[in-house]
Amino acid sequence: MHLAGIADDPVDIDGALHFGCLLNLATKPEGAQWWWQYAASAGNATAAYCLHLLHLCRGDLRDAEHWMSQALALDINFARRPKQRIWLHTPYEQVLREAVERLKVEDACGEFHHPDQRLADQIEELADAC
Repeated sequence: MHLAGIADDPVDIDGALHFGCLLNLATKPEGAQWWWQYAASAGNATAAYCLHLLHLCRGDLRDAEHWMSQALALDINFARRPKQRIWLHTPYEQVLREAVERLKVEDACGEFHHPDQRLADQIEELADAC
């Protein structure tokens, strides 16, 4: 599982992408943005596309256009790939939010989240329950 990988190895790019998605689902878009930027800067087209959608939702059209061009530059076939449907509301939303809140670390720059093995195990249990 990708989250387990980033809990053990912070340079796991797929783990960074997935952790950003988890933070976004847990209504922590600022944290998601950080992890997506990390993954996109390492060449992950899907992370760049997530940033495109994030900025599009915020109405930041210039930034949204930038990230879409990055996604296409990183993977010229990106626009042709079928997109997976993501269910945004599940019966486990509150459990997810609580798990993410436990990861919060306050510092001088604001709020930051970092995954751990406990979260990876909990996500795997939730996925098996669905």
